[in-house]
Amino acid sequence: MGALKRKEKLKYFQIIDLHTDNFNPVLTEAELALYAKGNFIDPLVGKYQRILKASCEVIVIFPVWWMGMPAILKGFFDKVMLNGFAWYYNEQQQKLLPLLDINKTTIVTTSEEPTDFIVKEGDHNHICRRSKHCATQIPSTSSLFLYLLTLFLNFTFSSTS
Repeated sequence: MGALKRKEKLKYFQIIDLHTDNFNPVLTEAELALYAKGNFIDPLVGKYQRILKASCEVIVIFPVWWMGMPAILKGFFDKVMLNGFAWYYNEQQQKLLPLLDINKTTIVTTSEEPTDFIVKEGDHNHICRRSKHCATQIPSTSSLFLYLLTLFLNFTFSSTS
């Protein structure tokens, strides 16, 4: 765990490096059998969930690949942001609701294409329409995780900004 001192206030942080951890983004048959129940067998998933549960702010940094996030990051969201951990579906309101207490999520992306092209052609238009391409902040009690989850799992929901 690292620490940054900012205006006399110490801020602790943890880095999740999917490549260094040798994270496997592919859901195995055994994992798929547990997925709908919100369960997992990969010990890294438990590690990442503990880190996220203890976080109030998240920064996600990734290159734009084929107008979206890299497969390893998509696999992270598929395997870690499970029903019952990151979100649940409220039948009465007919929408996804967050379970994590993440107050702020920042996305930093890199790309060889201009921002206008990414916004127009990319599969992450929800995010791009709300803010700037290379330094996106969406402060919300809903958190960006639900935005990313809905983008890549094709859910819809209403945010509470």
